[in-house]
Amino acid sequence: MKKEKYFYPVQFANIEKDEWRLGKSVCYGKSNAMLILKENALWRQIEKIANEATPPPETHEAFSESRLIGHGWEWAVYQLQNENNVIKVPAGIFWEVNDVKYLENTEKAYNVCKKYLGELVVETSFERSNGVNLLRQRKIEGEEIDFINISRISNSLRKNLITTSEAMLKILGEYDWMPDIHLRREKKNREKGWHVHNLLLEGDNPMFFDFTAYYDVFRLYPQRMKEEIIGKGGLWKEFLSELLYTKE
Repeated sequence: MKKEKYFYPVQFANIEKDEWRLGKSVCYGKSNAMLILKENALWRQIEKIANEATPPPETHEAFSESRLIGHGWEWAVYQLQNENNVIKVPAGIFWEVNDVKYLENTEKAYNVCKKYLGELVVETSFERSNGVNLLRQRKIEGEEIDFINISRISNSLRKNLITTSEAMLKILGEYDWMPDIHLRREKKNREKGWHVHNLLLEGDNPMFFDFTAYYDVFRLYPQRMKEEIIGKGGLWKEFLSELLYTKE
């Protein structure tokens, strides 16, 4: 996997406090205006690399009977024949995803999610095999949560979404960080509700399966983190409030 050269030094995404993606610029005391310019340049570069990347192969060379079922910026996901597991390997877009440190950071984020969300986090193992980062997960028999009208959901799903929301806010409070879930208000067919990206609904269980983000908005630089804490924290508080007080 070819190592890309960046226009300026950057660090890996890391959920630890004071670990900034634009760490060099933060240490040099660059102004927020300059950090915003560097953030925008990094984003343009990331998009360019992703848009020009070759899609992962349909079968992974190390697993002859595997079948590609999806991929994102970080991982390519393969179904293993006759197994209820999937494997995730670097998608080949960004060289850092195959770095040992990146695997350690991903496992660290997984353990934080597991601590607060328990069984709502899909069981995952982390290993390094023949120089390749590899995640093994139980295959989730479900689909992504596209639209939620809180007044129409079951009591069981409501309870699990309350658990999820409370856990997300606890993680945010302790780590000034949360997993990349993309909660937002949405209107669909004149019906008001919520969109939740990066959770798979298995029965009435919202399952977490992604634990890091290549472009982690909480760890770009301090001011951006503060803005995200206010913005995303506020949305999860609103979502929780509606779950608690909206009547069926």
